[in-house]
Amino acid sequence: MPEEKTGGSKSSWIILVVVGAVFLLAVAGFFTWRYYQAKKVDDLANQIMANPSAFKNGTSPNTSTKTNGKIDQNLVGTWESDCLVPDPGSKWAEKHKYVINSDGTAIHTRQDWEMNDCTSVQPTGLITDQIKLSIPSAGKIDQTIVSEENSRSNPNAPASGMVMYDIYQVSGSTLEFGWGFRDDVPYDGKTGSSDGDRFTTLNSYIVYNKK
Repeated sequence: MPEEKTGGSKSSWIILVVVGAVFLLAVAGFFTWRYYQAKKVDDLANQIMANPSAFKNGTSPNTSTKTNGKIDQNLVGTWESDCLVPDPGSKWAEKHKYVINSDGTAIHTRQDWEMNDCTSVQPTGLITDQIKLSIPSAGKIDQTIVSEENSRSNPNAPASGMVMYDIYQVSGSTLEFGWGFRDDVPYDGKTGSSDGDRFTTLNSYIVYNKK
């Protein structure tokens, strides 16, 4: 009786099994990719609903963070201004403080007194801003207001998400920005409301010293 030849049949079955396995892996990979793409879209939609003002010109906060890169490490630290008395003839004094972290988060506080000096007496007013900083290019800084607490309940307080388009300069142990009250220092006609309206001159009245 002649011997049966089964080698060809076995090879065919092996090929079919391999092809089937590859097909199943491809299908599984496709549906996994579709799942994560849909999840990314849902996450982005939730971000837009939570903070629509942060999405401008089709970009998202994540995109701008990658573009801006890391915060200037020269900014990191605690910075305080001197006691500022704009007019000795009126009872008003104020003091500013920045605490800037390496991740770009910052806290700015402004204390004010209804007297001509910043004494140990409890200040009359206190404004505390939680801020997110980003550096679009050298010498420029965007300050996004995350939240503000104002003991005077100022109705004109900046809204959460508002961006101040500013400039800055670190010189040794001093720090200057463009924004802020300038007393007799000339203003440059800018308000910092947009990139085109960015401050162009430094405010040498409010000078921060590193602590």
